[in-house]
Amino acid sequence: MLKTLVKTYFKGNGGLSILQALKTGNSKSKKKSKGRSILSYFGLIYLSILYMWIIYSNFVSQLKTDVLFAVISSQSVALMLTIFFTLTSIDNILVTGSDINTLKTLPIDTKTLTLSRFVILYFEVFCECLLAIIPFAVAALINIKFNIVFYLLLILDALIIPAFSAFFMGVFSYLSLKSKVMKRAKTVLIYVLSFFVIYFMLRVLGNQAGPNSSVTFALSERVVVSNQVIILFAAILGALALCSIILYFVCLKLSKIVIESENIKEKDKQLRGEISYKQNSIFKALVIREKRIMFSNSSFSTELVLELVMPLFILLIYAVMGILGDMSKDIMSIPGIENYLYVALWGVIMMFYTFNLLSSTSVSREGKDFDLCKIYPINVKDRVNSKLVFHLIATLPFIEIFIIAIAIGAKAPALETILIAISMVPYIASISVIGLTIDFNNPHTAWERPQEAVKQNTNGLGAMGISIIELILIVGLFILSEIYLKIRLVSTSMPLIISLIFFVIFYKTAINNAKKQFEQ
Repeated sequence: MLKTLVKTYFKGNGGLSILQALKTGNSKSKKKSKGRSILSYFGLIYLSILYMWIIYSNFVSQLKTDVLFAVISSQSVALMLTIFFTLTSIDNILVTGSDINTLKTLPIDTKTLTLSRFVILYFEVFCECLLAIIPFAVAALINIKFNIVFYLLLILDALIIPAFSAFFMGVFSYLSLKSKVMKRAKTVLIYVLSFFVIYFMLRVLGNQAGPNSSVTFALSERVVVSNQVIILFAAILGALALCSIILYFVCLKLSKIVIESENIKEKDKQLRGEISYKQNSIFKALVIREKRIMFSNSSFSTELVLELVMPLFILLIYAVMGILGDMSKDIMSIPGIENYLYVALWGVIMMFYTFNLLSSTSVSREGKDFDLCKIYPINVKDRVNSKLVFHLIATLPFIEIFIIAIAIGAKAPALETILIAISMVPYIASISVIGLTIDFNNPHTAWERPQEAVKQNTNGLGAMGISIIELILIVGLFILSEIYLKIRLVSTSMPLIISLIFFVIFYKTAINNAKKQFEQ
């Protein structure tokens, strides 16, 4: 039964999510779809080789100084990556999967059903664990004197770490369903891990690309692994294995509690939802609905919310690493840059928010409910406006905070700061309606896994492309204005003028595309 459940899941969902991410959704042209898949595969292979080469070189440098430190470093990276990626998929596999409710009605033992979901999760996490284990294993094979015990421990390492990550996050997932405190703790964990993932990647890339960097393929002499390293490595794996077993039994107990209380909880949620919609206007109810859809699944909330705070993460990481101070000194050494520093930083922040999938996947995230909603007697403009307003509410406060912080730090003129802050309203609105135009034109609602609505949705790429064109026009006209007009207020007004033009054009297009969808 266990094997059948696992096999059926992967067969029904098209295999591992790493392969799912390469698919580009439904396409009328099979040749075009096949071509995109081939490009996606080559792109993935290229990025994987590049990443593994960078990590490999970093591990070789660590083996040169301390083998035990290199071992612990590889385990830390593997745990960080597996736990981080598990956060985005665990709820869908364990709790909110489309097939779970059907399976619960079948005569399947709770223990078997729970174990099958963890086996599925294990295979998913195992693939991500290899991103850290393979580079370290290759570095060890080339640079360490042959030691059969050490290599056996490496194999066990690759098998135990995914199990620990899966069961550890399983406990978090079940507890977050029962406790608001744990749900918030899970959210905090997402941000903390995101911070460290970005910090790790930037630090490694910085080491490889820095002025004093050197890439080492192999050490001049092979390193000997001491018995002390072997014993400590085995002890760490033993502790992880023991913790995995304990966490597994905790997960079994929690899964029973969750299953028993799920029906009552679902009825209460439906009742609260009905009362909430009755107490609010149609437009407000639509905005609330957008919020509930976004936070209905961790795949939506994790990926989309992280986009909003990514500039802050990168700034903090650069500050911690000391890169920010060095960059500031280098930039300030450029003649005349002090007059344009705050403008350049504003442009960087605007660029970050062009890469936003909040509206370009908004219709797709509704899934099969989108077709059901077509029968509701709701004005099309209200539908579009609710998505637009939700995008503004979720995004505008963040970008305004960054704009004001840069203005204070770089001592920008007050009038220019006010003008650029006002310009951010139509700028963010234009990005939203561009995304809605594309997503209403070709919504990807026929998905089985929530990740497909975001990761495998090419609508997001299309919206990013048009938004980048908008930003290029703004930057280009700003530069031309500075060269020929030499009036800073006129130059600073370019974001406002271009954003308003884009907003008017694409807002009308979004309304027309929405009407076509609801008239079908």
